[in-house]
Amino acid sequence: MRRKILQDHANVFCQMLVGWRMGGDLERLHALGSGHLSIDVLTGACTHNEGVVSELHVALELNAWFLERLAQHSIPVQAISHASVDADLSVSEEPRQRGTCALLAWECQSIIRTDDASYVGQLSEEHKWIRNG
Repeated sequence: MRRKILQDHANVFCQMLVGWRMGGDLERLHALGSGHLSIDVLTGACTHNEGVVSELHVALELNAWFLERLAQHSIPVQAISHASVDADLSVSEEPRQRGTCALLAWECQSIIRTDDASYVGQLSEEHKWIRNG
């Protein structure tokens, strides 16, 4: 198996979740609140505190991106026994004169497993944004 490629993908899962692909889900993630978020990257299925979360944009983006990359590198999806990203999410907010400042603090870990090896990525990051609602 292509170790370097799969390790890179495991790292990118965390970056996508807390970075450039998560933006459209900020309000939804804020509404879900603090807890454990888990995404099955092979299917796009997502849970928060063990409850199913439907149509989380970032989960579908992770799934589409990963399947496309596997095809691009001629890695059969059947060679991947598991691919997920899990995050402990802490949600808080503080009042401002106009709106509220919301904070999402992430502790993420991703894993890709094959018959031969496991590839793990990790990332801790915080996002602040002004909510007008």
